[in-house]
Amino acid sequence: MKIMKYVIKSDGVLLLFSSKIMHSEAIDKGISAGFAIIDYDVTINQFKVKCYGGSDSLQVSSREEDCSIVQNCLNELL
Repeated sequence: MKIMKYVIKSDGVLLLFSSKIMHSEAIDKGISAGFAIIDYDVTINQFKVKCYGGSDSLQVSSREEDCSIVQNCLNELL
């Protein structure tokens, strides 16, 4: 399990980065942002993602659909 930060830009592009970096240091705005708990399930050979929180520095929150966006992006890389 790994906890990372993410931002989804207005064009739908996902930016995933270290939790040690402030959201506003990575990008100046986005439509949603927060934290992602990323776990890899070896039995189904896929990533499982839970998104939560938001970004005080960007003044946006995570959205319900963010989990699917991050999870699908990671699983496409497999």
